[in-house]
Amino acid sequence: MNELRMYVEHLFEGKVLTAENIELKEEIYGNLVARYEDYVAQGLSVDEALAKTKASITSVDDMLDEARDATDGDERNAAAPSAPVADSVLQPVAPAAPTVQMAVPGPVPSTGAARADGAAGAAGGPQVPGPAIGAAPVNPARRRWPLVVGIVAAVLVLLAAVSCGMGLVVEGIGDAQEDYIEDARQSTARTDGSGSPSVSVDNDGLHLDDGEGNSVDIGTGGISATTRDGEITIDGKGTVYLEGDLADELLTSVVNAGYADVEPYVGAKLSDAAQVEQLVTALPMADWAHGVDVTKGDGVLSLAYESVPHSYDGDSIDAALVYNATALMCTIPEVNEVQMLVSESDEPYEKDYYVFTREMLEGQYGIELTGDLVNADGWRTIKNDHLYKHDFIDHTKDRAERS
Repeated sequence: MNELRMYVEHLFEGKVLTAENIELKEEIYGNLVARYEDYVAQGLSVDEALAKTKASITSVDDMLDEARDATDGDERNAAAPSAPVADSVLQPVAPAAPTVQMAVPGPVPSTGAARADGAAGAAGGPQVPGPAIGAAPVNPARRRWPLVVGIVAAVLVLLAAVSCGMGLVVEGIGDAQEDYIEDARQSTARTDGSGSPSVSVDNDGLHLDDGEGNSVDIGTGGISATTRDGEITIDGKGTVYLEGDLADELLTSVVNAGYADVEPYVGAKLSDAAQVEQLVTALPMADWAHGVDVTKGDGVLSLAYESVPHSYDGDSIDAALVYNATALMCTIPEVNEVQMLVSESDEPYEKDYYVFTREMLEGQYGIELTGDLVNADGWRTIKNDHLYKHDFIDHTKDRAERS
């Protein structure tokens, strides 16, 4: 069941995938498949069975907390000292870890500007579980930072594989460990795609960032790696990037599109063809929009984007389609389905067909798409928390695509 698999992946999005969490994820998936098959056997339709199955579990936070508490209890029992030992969070480690240095990529040219309400959200990429660690120190309170220091070298190799050509310099931490950590707190910070790699340390652990959208976080919960696959980011100068590469004009127009463009059309009637056409022309790709049709059926809006310039990246076109369908759902309450026919200039007779249903889109966002979202806060939720996130557009487009 690909749809149930995607739903389970969505539930675990942003979670650290430890071995225990991976096992829990597969167990949940197996239970949902069994539940779905039972509903179908009871006579429910495929859509009803899927909806009822998904409704049976909407969050895994409680289960993850229970699993984490059980694991922590087992570790405390296994590592309990035979006699009281004074707490110490930071202890010198010897010998010092060697300096590791890699080349820093050159700066990326920046052009264009993004609107304030189109600021990029935080990346949410795939998680990498931490490696198994050997025998624990006598005092559990001393386990944290020696563990972090001991796996820094391995993590740097991982980060180098995630982003070819990034540069990070990590000074050895030995007798001067506390001074290093204090300096790191004061002088380093996480980056937002500006091209400057960084190392920082805080109460959550050690953070490594290549400055191009890839990062590794190390802490007592394990190791998590974030890549920029499918992500839209905006640097401090307002320049838009897709997966770390400079975005084209179409994607930049999607980022620049704001709620004010569609606000005058909130509550529009699907039967008012003229007003619907005006709304379509206020959205990205308006120059290639044709054949707006409000007579296809109850709650159905149909339109075509013809001869879209082939020079535009396919991912940029996908972003525009998902954004436009979202805006149409928010502004026209009667619309339950948006049908889109798309052709590109180099192959005008080869057309791709997409159907965005309200149920599917709202399921992807996890919120109702209504006129209440057509404001600065709502548009930030739509863009920063969803559109700009890891592969959100690609997953949504795939569910809408029809053969």
